[in-house]
Amino acid sequence: MKFYEATMFELPLAAFRRLLGGEERSLNEAGWKAYDAWIRIANETTNRVYANRGFGEATGRVMETMLRAQRMGDAMASAFFGNLWPAIGLPAANEVRSLRDELSALREELREATSRVASGDAAHQDKTEEGLHIVRSRLGATRSAAGKENVAA
Repeated sequence: MKFYEATMFELPLAAFRRLLGGEERSLNEAGWKAYDAWIRIANETTNRVYANRGFGEATGRVMETMLRAQRMGDAMASAFFGNLWPAIGLPAANEVRSLRDELSALREELREATSRVASGDAAHQDKTEEGLHIVRSRLGATRSAAGKENVAA
């Protein structure tokens, strides 16, 4: 009854008064009264539904069925993609991750070698240029290997 009273009488009357230049405070109060009444109705309805034993049993069965379906879907997906991935020739996630780690390490070595050359350290310059050549060749080999994997796919 409170919800009906708040939404059918008090809220429209407060809105009409506000349109005619009345206080906004009365409209806010009427709105909050309707909101509180709605929350009470929703809480009471929810409490009654969940207190019903039949509803609880039905909800339990639905949840069990959904979990079984999820497990079955996961098993089917892993079986399908577990056999599909190698057949297509795509690299696995751990292979891609290790390739990225190796590339990051090579980039760091290249950055260090380049900074040594840029600093002009004469004693280390010959060793640095040799190391720079090695790092560049390893980086090129890593990139070509990655390209071959993608071409094979």
